[in-house]
Amino acid sequence: MTEKIIYRCPVTDSDFKKYYELRWRILRKPWGQSKGSEVNERDEDAFHIFAEKDDIVIGVGCIHEVEEGVGRIRFMGIDDDYQKQGIGKAIVKLLEEYAAKKNWNKVRLWARENAINFYLRLNYKIIGDGELLFGVIKHKIMEKEL
Repeated sequence: MTEKIIYRCPVTDSDFKKYYELRWRILRKPWGQSKGSEVNERDEDAFHIFAEKDDIVIGVGCIHEVEEGVGRIRFMGIDDDYQKQGIGKAIVKLLEEYAAKKNWNKVRLWARENAINFYLRLNYKIIGDGELLFGVIKHKIMEKEL
């Protein structure tokens, strides 16, 4: 029997290993980035969520405060086999709920070009151009008032 999708925070070393593995495989490996590049110095003070099905991590995301009252969503990634099934939307919602509980009034993110429409559908607005990651991936800075 196939299990349903579970959304939770990584807690154990095993959880974090699976969490970071997906982050690397989806967000770093396709651009030739080495293992370890998926870990960020802000991870220690971030709130992390992952989606899991049949004990396999299929989606990840995190948020941390970047300035007073403003959270930044980072490292959103959904396994290719599970795209367009509402998993990303559910993760963003959980991250936004966390931000609201912290009394943050805005959420900001840097969206890769292929994800801009996804965030527009979630009521994020483009506020500027973001970085050019790995010299090839264009980003837009997007923001949402909570």
